[in-house]
Amino acid sequence: MLLLAGLMLAPAPAYAISKPQKVRITATNYTAVNVQWKKVSSAKRYKVQWRATGAKKWKSRWVKGTKTKLTGLSHSKSHQVRVTAQNKRKKNSKKSKTVKFKTYMFQTPRGLQVQNVTGSTAAVSWNAVPGASRYRIAWRPANSKKTYYQWVLGRSATIRGTSANQNHVVSVSAMLPNNAYSSGTPLVNFRAPAAPVPNPEPPAVGTPSPDSEMAPTPAPAPALRPNLPAAQLNAKTTGVPAGTNLTLHTGVLKITKDGTVINGLDVKGSIKVNANNVTIKNTRVRGQGSVNIGLINVKAGMTGLKVIDTEIYNEKPHQDTNGIMGANFTLERVNIHHVVDQVHVTTLGNVKILHSWLHSNTHFKNDPNWNGGPSHDDNIQLIGGSNVLVKSSRIEGAKNAAIMVGQNHAPVKNLRVEGNLIRGGWCSINIAPKGHGNMEGNGNSITGNVFHHDQTHTRCAVIAPNGSVPQMTNNTWADTGADVVRTRG
Repeated sequence: MLLLAGLMLAPAPAYAISKPQKVRITATNYTAVNVQWKKVSSAKRYKVQWRATGAKKWKSRWVKGTKTKLTGLSHSKSHQVRVTAQNKRKKNSKKSKTVKFKTYMFQTPRGLQVQNVTGSTAAVSWNAVPGASRYRIAWRPANSKKTYYQWVLGRSATIRGTSANQNHVVSVSAMLPNNAYSSGTPLVNFRAPAAPVPNPEPPAVGTPSPDSEMAPTPAPAPALRPNLPAAQLNAKTTGVPAGTNLTLHTGVLKITKDGTVINGLDVKGSIKVNANNVTIKNTRVRGQGSVNIGLINVKAGMTGLKVIDTEIYNEKPHQDTNGIMGANFTLERVNIHHVVDQVHVTTLGNVKILHSWLHSNTHFKNDPNWNGGPSHDDNIQLIGGSNVLVKSSRIEGAKNAAIMVGQNHAPVKNLRVEGNLIRGGWCSINIAPKGHGNMEGNGNSITGNVFHHDQTHTRCAVIAPNGSVPQMTNNTWADTGADVVRTRG
């Protein structure tokens, strides 16, 4: 009896731990919630699990405090969350009570208006939608099934390329940071007036036939446009300046004469640069699907290409289409979006990316180029090469990496990433030496950049293995101002 009594009075094991209580949602928006719970006295950390209601798998993360923010949720949907405590012996408690919550329904923009309509342009505006990261304008001639798209940050824009003396329709959708769209506004009709009598002076560049060759031609002096810091780059401060008149070219534009200047074209297709010292400025390049290369493709060995105040995107997203591919080029105030890789640098390098906005990558969950797996979309990908400068640019929207540095075919030397606003990716900058040895001593540096905290791998701004770590100074997190440290790869 004494032995039995002793067993009954024995204390509970030291590693027992209570489950978290009072799990609650303290704030909700379209794609994120704040979760909080009561502290467990012996807990060293907590495992937070969440999923959309009905999903089989739970997502999870470990946190040390008693609150966290869950992001990347689907808007207008029901979700579940639960919390488990763990003590210093790594003994887990029972799971807390599962709490249900619903994210907000994403609003459709309202108040769409069309004003200042000319024979080729129309100004559109609408009311802002809280939580929207950008807006998509969709318009077309009323008698056509072909729809044209334009993405903007603000709540107004000018659409260009309308047809004189024809009726058109336009609608606007709001876009969330996770690339989900709201419903479009009801269609608004407008009519473009008849075109005015044309100026007798010929344009700087005519309308060539598909696959034509462009000869050097003088271009009017461009309006002065300032180079702005990365945080101020958007659809208004990069790409084609507002008010620029564009001349349509349909098909592949082949440039074969050294010194050619392309100014003020609306290229519905792609450009092949097979010449030296070419300049492309005040131009829009609208891809029409697969080109298996870049919408601007630089032939190997060509040098001196400059792309200035230009917009590059694919109107028909395709897994085989990038923005610009090649080497020996400079981008300045360029807006590239809705392609897989915005910039793909080949083994020769000698590239400058200045004051440009790279964003909104095309991503496929089932990409045939990756055996049916997800796309490996990057804002900038290097497969080798030296003397690459990425400076004062806004780089965001890629799933794989904002800057993917791989020595697939040649060493990477003298890569400088300076003064940019960078976000997204599994890790934002991925250094992978691959088949050409360690990269330390190659003169690579990452300096003065601001990183947003939205990587898939939490707070992984720069990942690099030992032996390939670039020089890193004055890089900070946007939300805290704290120094960025390298994640060991």
